[in-house]
Amino acid sequence: KNVIIHEVAHQWWYNLVGSDACEFAWLDEGLTEYSTLMFYKENPTYDVDIKESLNSSLSSYLLYSEIASAVYGEFDSKMSRNVNSFKGDLDYVYVTYVKGVLFFDNLNELVGNKNFVKSLKTYFNENCYKNARPENLISCFEKEMDEPELYKKEKVMKKVGNEFYYGTYTTSVGNVLIETSSSLSTLKYFVKGIKSRNSITISDIEYHENDLKNAILIIFKNALEKYKVDSNLLNIMPYEECTNEYFDKVILEDENKTVVNKIPTEYSYIYLADESFASMAVNDLSRLSNRGKQVEILKGAFTDVITKINQETTFSTCIYTGDRDLALSFINLAQASNVFVNASLEEAEVIEKIDDEFYTKKKIMYPIN
Repeated sequence: KNVIIHEVAHQWWYNLVGSDACEFAWLDEGLTEYSTLMFYKENPTYDVDIKESLNSSLSSYLLYSEIASAVYGEFDSKMSRNVNSFKGDLDYVYVTYVKGVLFFDNLNELVGNKNFVKSLKTYFNENCYKNARPENLISCFEKEMDEPELYKKEKVMKKVGNEFYYGTYTTSVGNVLIETSSSLSTLKYFVKGIKSRNSITISDIEYHENDLKNAILIIFKNALEKYKVDSNLLNIMPYEECTNEYFDKVILEDENKTVVNKIPTEYSYIYLADESFASMAVNDLSRLSNRGKQVEILKGAFTDVITKINQETTFSTCIYTGDRDLALSFINLAQASNVFVNASLEEAEVIEKIDDEFYTKKKIMYPIN
């Protein structure tokens, strides 16, 4: 039945929407393989475990890449290349079919199923009875995206008189812990973490240093180091070594995909980084305390203060400083609903929640001059 469904899918990808099978074989074979899985998803009576199928594809692809590297001295994983460059049928199948289906599954995960299907429809409509190239596929996805990246969007700054700018924007949650033993889920969460600028730690019940998930971790860390990004943003740890309260959010990959957030507090912190602002900080503390707010003035090293603020879900925080770079770092690193610079926390407010497990909203306020 797999062969029949695969060949029927070719009526769309290669027959109606043509492509160069000698240079871009993955464009029809990979998409046809993934269309086969999409068919099974829409027709559960066939009783095909799609997740298990993708896990099997990932495991076999990584195993083949190791074997090919040992046999040939290197493994050429590029999908867009001439058919004559493949070492043989097996090499062709794993790079074109297997990696192809993994590519389209990750693309679906990144953009969301609604955008994925809409983009494929556009790709079909614009390239029917033509020979499409990879750039045509990319163009259709770029055209149909519904806000593909939330990070620091919706930042509309307003003025408070002639003294301050303020506004809200969408930003990363921070440190996210995911409890899963699935290699495919590990791959997807690493991709999501990089896209959303979150630190991702996989809490693995079946942890073993030589398993597939750690092979995935090594690949991702090498890629991050190549582009001079801190590789410690991605980690895998044994389940028993993970302490939930150290993380900003915990995702349990069970049937309901349970999300555990830190319990929000009404606590506020004022960071006095520059003593010349002491009177302003003390006045703000006095006003807030008189209104029954829980607030504390912090002093000391920047990293120590950030660590303390981020240990809990802080309602609001402010830094008093004349150093613009320090102020910017504070805005970016402080995990609080309201983050101000040289401004009274009396202006702090409850921020609406965002319906995405990897993002949150933050209100900021900072001086115009």
